[in-house]
Amino acid sequence: MALSDDSKMSIDLLCKGQRSPISARAARPPLSQSLGSSNANNSPSKRWVTVPEAPESKEAEVGEGDGVFTVALMVAAVGEGNILSDGSRKTKDILDNISRFVSKEQNTTVQVGGQGRMIETKMRVFVKNSIEAKAVEDYIAMHPDQQPAAFVLLVRSLDMAVVYEASGLDPSSAAVADRLRKQAKTRAVRLVREAIACPQTKMSPQLLRGHGGPTGPASTLEGFIQARSVGLSGGAQGRRYIAFNAKSRPSDGSAPPRASRPPP
Repeated sequence: MALSDDSKMSIDLLCKGQRSPISARAARPPLSQSLGSSNANNSPSKRWVTVPEAPESKEAEVGEGDGVFTVALMVAAVGEGNILSDGSRKTKDILDNISRFVSKEQNTTVQVGGQGRMIETKMRVFVKNSIEAKAVEDYIAMHPDQQPAAFVLLVRSLDMAVVYEASGLDPSSAAVADRLRKQAKTRAVRLVREAIACPQTKMSPQLLRGHGGPTGPASTLEGFIQARSVGLSGGAQGRRYIAFNAKSRPSDGSAPPRASRPPP
């Protein structure tokens, strides 16, 4: 199955059990079964990542001429506990900002454990080696038994792989790298929301709000999401990723330039 920018990783897919093994490298599925980009019919080799049917044991293939942008993320939620001020003032300020200033896409609603109940959740997604991620990790390590927790760890490390058309994008540009990183964060939020909604994870509003401690949900969600990750040609050896295709913009060269207006 090919993943794309409008990938439909449904709850049914996330809740699906183990399937019988297939050949080491899966054949590319018909376009009618794929979730390729909108220009896949015209140029199927562009911005295409083919994910095998049994991602638990297989490697995804990247189309010829494509590049892979990888980033490790950490996902947490803001709990109902107070931030204990027993660290440095600078760290306290960072944690206060994390708690109060949540982007619109990360301040979201989630369906919990297949119960059909929607609750508001302040989800926070950080680059794994960022100052914010380290501040949250250090705080949780200092307060492993806080209940309700101020922060709830959902995924300690989530490796994302964004497949892009190498001829149209240059990740060495800070602006391009920021765009790809933002797309990875958006996909991570979507994936974690779907995992929380699956009955197999046995999530509850209390756990997500920190009443089971700061690491309660992580053990379940991490294993569940990792089971959906794949090895990736072009990725680091031995690492497994959540892989998807980058979104395009006209400036990427993936769309024709807008026609100029005729002179008056």
